[in-house]
Amino acid sequence: MKRSLSVLPAAVLIAFLLSCVLSACLTADTTVVSQKMFLPADDIVPGWRRDGNVQLYDRMNLWRYNDGAADEFIRYGFIELAVQNYVSNEGASLKVEIYRHSKPEEAMGIYNLHRDPAARVCDIGADCYSDLYTLHFWKACYYVRIGVFSSDSALAAAMVDFARAIDERIRGDSALPVESTFFPAECRIEHSLTFTPRGAIGLDWFPAALSAAYTVVREVERAGANDTMPVCNDWMCRVHRVETRWGQSGLS
Repeated sequence: MKRSLSVLPAAVLIAFLLSCVLSACLTADTTVVSQKMFLPADDIVPGWRRDGNVQLYDRMNLWRYNDGAADEFIRYGFIELAVQNYVSNEGASLKVEIYRHSKPEEAMGIYNLHRDPAARVCDIGADCYSDLYTLHFWKACYYVRIGVFSSDSALAAAMVDFARAIDERIRGDSALPVESTFFPAECRIEHSLTFTPRGAIGLDWFPAALSAAYTVVREVERAGANDTMPVCNDWMCRVHRVETRWGQSGLS
């Protein structure tokens, strides 16, 4: 018997979660180096020099630097932060922040957490984006944020120069986690892959998960989703001993 069809609008985004194997498969980076080594010295970026000493923060005192987001960073495996201010020959200011996390996927996760989908993409590190005042990229287990205090083409170019200098100093693979290859390429939104250390799909006990967003422009058989629910329910009950089954009546 032909089952009913439902047409999804083009703007619908579907989160495709990988969680059942991530906690066992994702591994920590083994080539960790103190991020102080990655901070450019004077005139590595021509016309720029360090302004003051490097500031270091760890899990115990991160709140002193970034009070509002400290807990969020720690949730993503934060270990240490190095902050260095720079000043140009013309008196402009620039700040570099290098966050070290325990695993590459955690650096990727915090990098993507507040990403603006409309931000300009740059070819630096594993992934990079920028706006008028900031440039962000991640590579290995490091998340790098560079900021300026006025929108100026020369300062935008300086942020890119600093980012490339730091990128060259960070050893490690710029590749995405191997689990990212599990996601179908068709209709996947570029640069949408991200990582949640725990609590995926809004459940505190849910394990770590990679997710990607998709744009769907086709007819989807609603009954097919209903057929999937028993499989999901069975896995949840076996692996996490969930008593309440989801979607007993199917999708309406």
